[in-house]
Amino acid sequence: MQSRLEPDLAGDALRAPSESTPRPDGADSTSSPSAEDSQHLASLSIPDWSRERCRRFWDPSRQLLKSIRDYQRGRSRGLRGILPAKLAVLRHRFWSLVTGADIPLNTWALGGGLVLPHPNGVVIHPETTIGPNCIVFQQVTLGTGPRPGVPRLGANVNIGPGAKVLGGVVVGDHARIGANAVVIRDVPAGTTAVGVPAVVKQRRPREVGRAPVRALESVRTLPDRDRSSTG
Repeated sequence: MQSRLEPDLAGDALRAPSESTPRPDGADSTSSPSAEDSQHLASLSIPDWSRERCRRFWDPSRQLLKSIRDYQRGRSRGLRGILPAKLAVLRHRFWSLVTGADIPLNTWALGGGLVLPHPNGVVIHPETTIGPNCIVFQQVTLGTGPRPGVPRLGANVNIGPGAKVLGGVVVGDHARIGANAVVIRDVPAGTTAVGVPAVVKQRRPREVGRAPVRALESVRTLPDRDRSSTG
């Protein structure tokens, strides 16, 4: 639990893998991951806490996450953390109202480096497990469903707008959930789930991890006024 509460700001930042050189035997280099790609994917499993650092005061999604982190840190400190935890509760209520998101303070298993580009309508069950460096877009629901339990997400999972992940579903590392998909079955690592109900599609190894990077870069290039309005 301590590792979730105290950020390691020295974590590696996201970067797109470089193109590999052609293989001498003429085989398609995109058919299997190179050593550099494997190292890149491994780095995406290390929480990058700089992704959650507030850039300015009016940074709603990051302020919301910060209030949750501060509350949990305060609770872990016993008597010394009572006042900070209470202040975090007030901040959480404010930023929840601003963002329109429902992420309870007792959602303890939020991996570091979580990004909510547009937090409006995001609903996360407090017992949900989210791995490091995930991206969750607007109107996403992670909650109970036909299968007992709640979702468990691996590292570097990208969930598109309007998607629903319901029940005790396990989503593997580097998986993608398409927009408006309804996921009620497990999604293996490195695959894409689309449709209602969601169907799993395989991806080439070289594509794994690229889409979340591109999604994050697209958020970073938004004008300040757009990011301010969306969180």
